[in-house]
Amino acid sequence: MRYLVIAILLFISQLAGAQILKNIGVIPFVNNYTAEDYRAEKQNFSVIQDDRGLIYVANIDEAILVYDGSQWSKISVPNTPVISLCKSYDNTIYVGAKNDLGFLEHTPVHGLVYKSLKPLIPEEQRVFGKVWQVDYTKDSTIVYLSSLYLFFYKNGKLRSLYIDSVAPKSLFLRMFKVNGDLYFSLKYKGIYKYTPDSLVFVEGSRNLWPSMAMLPYPPNQILIFSFFDGFFLYDGKRIKKIETPIDDFLLKNVYRAIPVSDRYYAFALVRGGVLITDLMLRPIQYLDVNSGLYNDKVQNLFVDKDDNLWLALDNGIASVYLFSPFTLFDHNYGFKKSTKTFSALLCRDTLYIANSDGLYARKWYNYEDKTKPLQPFVQIQNANTKTYTIRKVDDAILASSDLGLYQVRNGRAYFITNDRTVRNFIQLQSNPDIIIGVSNSLLLFKRDKKGQWHFVQNVKNFSYPIRYIAEDTSGFIWGSESTYEVYKIYLNEDYDSV
Repeated sequence: MRYLVIAILLFISQLAGAQILKNIGVIPFVNNYTAEDYRAEKQNFSVIQDDRGLIYVANIDEAILVYDGSQWSKISVPNTPVISLCKSYDNTIYVGAKNDLGFLEHTPVHGLVYKSLKPLIPEEQRVFGKVWQVDYTKDSTIVYLSSLYLFFYKNGKLRSLYIDSVAPKSLFLRMFKVNGDLYFSLKYKGIYKYTPDSLVFVEGSRNLWPSMAMLPYPPNQILIFSFFDGFFLYDGKRIKKIETPIDDFLLKNVYRAIPVSDRYYAFALVRGGVLITDLMLRPIQYLDVNSGLYNDKVQNLFVDKDDNLWLALDNGIASVYLFSPFTLFDHNYGFKKSTKTFSALLCRDTLYIANSDGLYARKWYNYEDKTKPLQPFVQIQNANTKTYTIRKVDDAILASSDLGLYQVRNGRAYFITNDRTVRNFIQLQSNPDIIIGVSNSLLLFKRDKKGQWHFVQNVKNFSYPIRYIAEDTSGFIWGSESTYEVYKIYLNEDYDSV
């Protein structure tokens, strides 16, 4: 396993310029589309994108939904729910449905319309159930997968392969594409690889059914996930079991999986949501209803040309901007949904958040295991009043609030003054023993010889409300309540008057 890790690290080093998925916090940009938005039934099964950038979604309502980034439209597929979609090598959209299969054909009058290939199927084979997946091979053959049949379409001709001719008393369960090759998981039998002449059994795979995922694994291997037995590596000759950090979490819990941006994997989970890992299978992000999804029963996943993750949901559709430079600390971390945040401070491996409910703190972690409960922020004792600004002042941590200025020590707030609102404050560069606070006037604080801060008085000759304050290099203080009024303030030598 040590050599595998080294190989992955070397591979990742080559991707240094690639996008990085943030681990700390939750992904903030999730777009949910409900049945009311796209005007069709709730349930969706597959998502793809064509070369023009249009998004296509397989919907149970006898339709393919089309999204141009602004509006939704529909392409009718008569008398059958649409189950699977694939954009082929020539940008044609191929369609799998219930007892039907075909593709989208461009017409001069109606644009894209569905063309069924069912007339090419012998009468006795036309009840084949749902076409769960469709994909294409290196030799440009379109492959449709149902439980009982594989259908192969090329050059206007369609041929079928019945399951009993491959593995009697079995079923076709899944189809996977890895590095251009197609593989099939068969019930009770294991994994088979497509060749133009036949399906070839992958030695050592018999006990891996049902295989729920086959993914490219650097540098030249395939990662296999067995529903009951976890992860395996296949190098083209041998299959061997590997241990990963997420074995317990994913066992009997993976429904589908896809690679993301050459350096991550996304796993749709049986118990709901999507787990995203890096290539070493460390959890990076977890998406569910708590992190913004309208519904977290995921039928399928797709990554578009901009590396956005699309989810076909049991109720709705979602797109997730994975590689946002921002992540979010929200109610998942112990905050109320109605809370307003005013400022933050990272100090001594602790992150402080000043908000409308008070002051909160949490140890700063460089990595969060998203398969485990998130570590919440904890409110600082005695700091349960609206807190505006928090700053590090030399070795002390000070915060301004509706009740006054206070210092944080050992997880508790100690008020320097508790009889007046302090909305903001600064330690003067010109005299570090002076703090000027602001509210409806200027407030003077001084540090004594023991290092303790004390409120002295309101600064004379200034009675304007201020929210923002700064000191320039010449010692002048600048203050503002809004964008319309800015004050330039000069204090006397005792700092007690303007």
